[in-house]
Amino acid sequence: MLSLGETVMNNHSSKDTDTSAPQVNWWYVDESYEELKKGNHNVRISDETFTCPYCPRRKQDYVYRELLEHASGVGRSSSLKKSARERANHLALVKYLEKDLISMEGPTSFKPLDKGIKILNSEETVKDHSSNMDTDRSASQSQISGLYVKKFYKQLKTGSLNVKTSDETFTCPFCPKKIKRDYVYREIIAHASGVGQSNSLKRSHWEKASHLALMKYLEKDLMNVDGPPKPVDKGTTILSPLETVVGHCSDKNAGTNASQIIWRSVRKSYEELRKGSHTVKTSDLTFTCPYCPKRIKRDYVYREILEHASGVGYSTSQKRSATEKANHIALVKYLKKDLMNEDGPSKSIDKGTIISHTGDTVMGHCSVMYTNTSANQISVNRVDKCYEELKKGSLSVRTSDETFTCPYCPKKRKREYVLREILEHASGVGQSSSQKRSATEKANHMALVKYLKKDLIDVGGSSKRRYEGTSVYSDDQFVWPWTGIVVNIPTKQSEDGRCVGKSGSKLRDEYRIRGFNPHRVRPLWDLQGHSGAALVEFDKNWSGLDKALKFEKAYESDHHGKMDWFSNTIQKSGLYAWIARADDYNMNNIIGEQLQKMGDLKTISELMEVEARMHDKLVSSLTNTIQVKNSHLKDMEIRYNEITLRVDTVMGEIDKLTQSHNQEMKKVQSSARQYVQSIFNSHERHKLQLESQNSQLELRRIELEKREAHNEIQRKKLLEEIDENANSSLQMAVLEHHKAKENVSKLAADQKRQKEQLHAKIIQLEKQLDMKQKLEMEILQLKGKLNAMKHMQDDGDLEVLNKLDALQKDLREKEQSLQELDALNQTLIIKERKSNDELQEARKELINSIKDISIRATANIGVKRMGELDTRPFVETMKKTYNEEDVEERASELCSLWEEYLKDPDWHPFKITMINGKHQEIIDDEDEKLKGLKNEMGEGVYKAVVAALREINEYNPSGRYIFSELWNYEEGRKATLQEGVQVLLKQWKVQKRER
Repeated sequence: MLSLGETVMNNHSSKDTDTSAPQVNWWYVDESYEELKKGNHNVRISDETFTCPYCPRRKQDYVYRELLEHASGVGRSSSLKKSARERANHLALVKYLEKDLISMEGPTSFKPLDKGIKILNSEETVKDHSSNMDTDRSASQSQISGLYVKKFYKQLKTGSLNVKTSDETFTCPFCPKKIKRDYVYREIIAHASGVGQSNSLKRSHWEKASHLALMKYLEKDLMNVDGPPKPVDKGTTILSPLETVVGHCSDKNAGTNASQIIWRSVRKSYEELRKGSHTVKTSDLTFTCPYCPKRIKRDYVYREILEHASGVGYSTSQKRSATEKANHIALVKYLKKDLMNEDGPSKSIDKGTIISHTGDTVMGHCSVMYTNTSANQISVNRVDKCYEELKKGSLSVRTSDETFTCPYCPKKRKREYVLREILEHASGVGQSSSQKRSATEKANHMALVKYLKKDLIDVGGSSKRRYEGTSVYSDDQFVWPWTGIVVNIPTKQSEDGRCVGKSGSKLRDEYRIRGFNPHRVRPLWDLQGHSGAALVEFDKNWSGLDKALKFEKAYESDHHGKMDWFSNTIQKSGLYAWIARADDYNMNNIIGEQLQKMGDLKTISELMEVEARMHDKLVSSLTNTIQVKNSHLKDMEIRYNEITLRVDTVMGEIDKLTQSHNQEMKKVQSSARQYVQSIFNSHERHKLQLESQNSQLELRRIELEKREAHNEIQRKKLLEEIDENANSSLQMAVLEHHKAKENVSKLAADQKRQKEQLHAKIIQLEKQLDMKQKLEMEILQLKGKLNAMKHMQDDGDLEVLNKLDALQKDLREKEQSLQELDALNQTLIIKERKSNDELQEARKELINSIKDISIRATANIGVKRMGELDTRPFVETMKKTYNEEDVEERASELCSLWEEYLKDPDWHPFKITMINGKHQEIIDDEDEKLKGLKNEMGEGVYKAVVAALREINEYNPSGRYIFSELWNYEEGRKATLQEGVQVLLKQWKVQKRER
């Protein structure tokens, strides 16, 4: 983002502008700028919204910051889709917005430009200098107390929080829930910097302070806690060739690992490396570690091999042996003392070589890292010039709180980097030995490295800045928390007679746009409504006081301050505002009453004294802690000296054991050579055997190829036969299909004929039954008459005797006829039963056939499982009680339970009542199980169980199990065989048409 006084033309005058994009003609920029100044294009829609006159199809309502970002993005775009005229128009719009539109607001105008973030020392209150235009970032305007940074830093120094997880990896103790727990040094530095310097509302003051303390601890303590393993790319001071590593490791902060390293082994390993007993340098730019042959990564650049050797040599891990650490310390010494200067004297290291802190030049870093003469061709003046341009803001580097861009690589696909990535990119290009990189390009990227380390990662500064500007008002009594007073707010009378005015949220938004960032605006209301006054609440910190003073000065400069309001010389118009002080606090009006409710009167000196007392108390506590730690440190030094003597004795014994071990190894090696020779001879024998077997396999391969050709011919013949058989099978299937059709037709005709025969037999049986009943009645009558005649036989009447004989004869004839009818009736019953069994078998086959084929959903005839429970009411009921995961399981359990109840023959919840003069069996509503079910589960489940009960009682009362029945769904009854056969015929015709 350009500064308020700069034009866009300056920002585009760099030599590294993307030449692939259309070149901007600055005459067009000036022409469009003049048109905007004359008002030929409308930019401002209202007091707070703007529009882009060159993009009518895009979003029309922007706030100032959004329009400025849009115009800058299009004007500086390197896309080929943007024409030169389009870019020139948007560049002119940027110039107009910054140069003319802001000045139209007068001295109280808002400041829309983002001035960036300046990170102060970790002991100082960190103030956010973000854009006042970014109104919602109120959290970024607040302060991070230096006391918290100190507190966390002390915790890290004392070891209360674990940072280093291994020799080369680190973790953030303040982000335990982060997915990535292990970082290398560069990544943990980038993470701590990004969070600590963030102006995001999601980051709390505590979180930012803790990460600033972590960054300080990483750079100040962790880089030196083990001696040299300070990352080279972070500005490590490279030791001179005359400096030994042993002395560097003798620091008392070296930790317990240094106590286990015998310097005699270091000197011995160093001499072996100097003599060339081990290979370290594999090429001009790559190295290898001779003590880690099993390591996956064998090739390192100089920085990587130095970090690896330092990390292992000064490791605190118990897994590293003393010999291993000594070897790697000797490798560090060899790398710095011998390999750095083997290509010539130290003349290649110019005045900018050794980087002792991030403020030094980058040139020296290149000459240490790579002994390439191309780095010497880079002009220091060019680096300084580019660095000054970056400091002035002529080139944009930071794109957001955590992302950056390289202004010298506009064609690069990846435009956004995190801090670690942009540092690696700039260092890689600036230190490149490639001939494709020009000296100017390398110098630009070296300046970018310097700018990133010195300006964007700087956490230095004086803690006295937070008190700047407060000494003038040190004796004035202010209302705490800081509060502003706004009066003369326009009001109007509503229909109910009360006064109404502008809401507090609108005033708050206006003040935020102007850069005052109030926490809240509270309008004051009385019995008549809006009083025309409001209280503006600012943050409870020094930044809030700064905004409040700017708020007061802004109104005073417009002659709308406190003195102007209480003077009687001018007519009052517009808003008047000032900071609430003691006289305002003690006023007997609504303002004074509200101030007395909200806060107290305090001077700045009183607040500073309270903070100083807290600071002194903390310093005193930390001083006592330091004294205790110093006493512990002295005890540790005594123990260190004792352990060192013991280690010397142990290392002497280890040397003796090593010699004996070497002798044993020589014996083992000689026996191993003999064993290898025997294995080699055996290998030669097996090789000859394999060659003979290979020749045999070759002959078999030729034979298999011949057989494969023969098999291919046979396969083709089989395929032809299969095709012929398939055609014949298809014809047979068609014939079978016709036969099946004829059989179905015959079955339907037979069924109709049998039905008619059964109907005729039923009528005949009914007639015979009537005749049988009549015969039985006649027989009974004849028997009665016969008995009467027997009694009359005693009288000796001849006529009676003749009648008796006739009746007996007639009775015998009737009985004979009755026996014949019984025999005929029994024969017909047997035939009817056989026919009924055949019909039942046909019905079962029809049901099975309909089950097997897919009947359309719209068919009226189908198979219904009689007595089966409907599970849908159970599921709906369970949804009201249980969550979605348990609904299906609970519903199935309940449904299974009631299925078992339905199968129970002892449970018969029915009663017989008289309905329309007939006895009928209905559900017993007073049954305990059904009543409990209805009360607990509701009407839907109750109806489902009752319906299943009725079906079982009607269609299968004896078995009480679920069975399938052919059903007419349209009429709600059992379907006839004829209806089922018709469904099958229709389905067969449909499938025939589909084929």
